[in-house]
Amino acid sequence: MTTLCSHTQLPEKLQSSPNLGDIFRKHGNQFRSVHRLHPRQHKVMYDIEHCRCGEFGTHWEVCDTCSHMEKGYNSCRNRHCPGCNHIAQKRWVDARINDLLPVSYHHCVFTLPHEFNPICQYNRRVMYDLLFEKSSETLLDFGHNPKRLGATIGFYGLLHTWGGKMWQHPHVHFITTAGGIAPDGHWVEPKYHSSFLFPVTALSNVFRAKFLEGLKEIHHKLKFPDNLSFLADPQHPSAQWLYP
Repeated sequence: MTTLCSHTQLPEKLQSSPNLGDIFRKHGNQFRSVHRLHPRQHKVMYDIEHCRCGEFGTHWEVCDTCSHMEKGYNSCRNRHCPGCNHIAQKRWVDARINDLLPVSYHHCVFTLPHEFNPICQYNRRVMYDLLFEKSSETLLDFGHNPKRLGATIGFYGLLHTWGGKMWQHPHVHFITTAGGIAPDGHWVEPKYHSSFLFPVTALSNVFRAKFLEGLKEIHHKLKFPDNLSFLADPQHPSAQWLYP
């Protein structure tokens, strides 16, 4: 039973504001006819287009005071749907808060240059796995280095494939502990506790070297679009930036 204390409607301005589902319903077919999408992307668009439209069933809300009834349409519950992910997001955040240690934390971001965007589009799993692997290795190596910290740090990472303005921008956000556990079990504070964990330039240089070395190792797994087929040949003059 859901209490509906008043049966007021949303302001007209809010009712008329278009959402992502409205945009997909109006332009989705045209977009799909022009762009090649992964089956999972089709599924996301379908769910958002049909969210709260009756495709996923209905339910009734009943006022426990006057017995007024209102019919509602179920949501798609797709984690990519902006109208459905609030509850899942809150649960995820609460779970991460429960994982936190009673220490300070730093925020580290590892980003791929935009030149890699076309390769990432055709090799998502391979490229994003490599991004996670080499950025994690970089953080762990800096933590274990006695000149930097000499301890094992803790962190978790989040992959973002798009920027705030919805352009392709693969990068990983890491939340890292401000310090770590030494081999003998005691806690080690970082040298620059109040400002940063490790020097940014040094992190960037090491990550770049690790990522490019890893790229050479997985070269045989990569697929290239026709306009970038020359990158399949490491000896090609125009591919030297990829395999320095």
